[in-house]
Amino acid sequence: MRNRLLLVAVCGVFAFLGGVAAESLVRGGRATAQPGEPAVVPHDKFQQVIRQMSPSVVAVDAVKPAAPGATKGGPVEESGSGVIVKLPGTTGVVVVTNYHVVGATAPGKVYVTLSDGRIVQPARIWADPESDLSLLNVEDDALPAAPLADSSKVRRGQWV
Repeated sequence: MRNRLLLVAVCGVFAFLGGVAAESLVRGGRATAQPGEPAVVPHDKFQQVIRQMSPSVVAVDAVKPAAPGATKGGPVEESGSGVIVKLPGTTGVVVVTNYHVVGATAPGKVYVTLSDGRIVQPARIWADPESDLSLLNVEDDALPAAPLADSSKVRRGQWV
């Protein structure tokens, strides 16, 4: 049940992030400038989205224990990326990343590098191996979470 709830929460987060991208790229459904507004070409919109979202993008590193039954080698280091989001009812923020990066690693062996170079560690890890998703709960409300939009405002056929 918990994994199913986790999967639903993650899917909702990505739906909201899609809404943010759509809203940022095409304000109110207008793809062209209105009279009196400066024209914005598509690559400028991409640059705006990148500037807005970059502080929320992180690097995730994990030191996994050696595989059971492995005769050689020690811990395995994995790395990947993630995005910081704020979920209702959760203290702090959540970093959405891939399960294959953190696996069953203990929170004390997972390191999240922020865009400003600071390194934080999660207090808890929620994972769903089947969907290759992991949520890292970092108990710091001051971290730069990606703004979530209302996905109900996205229309069929709208470029996202």
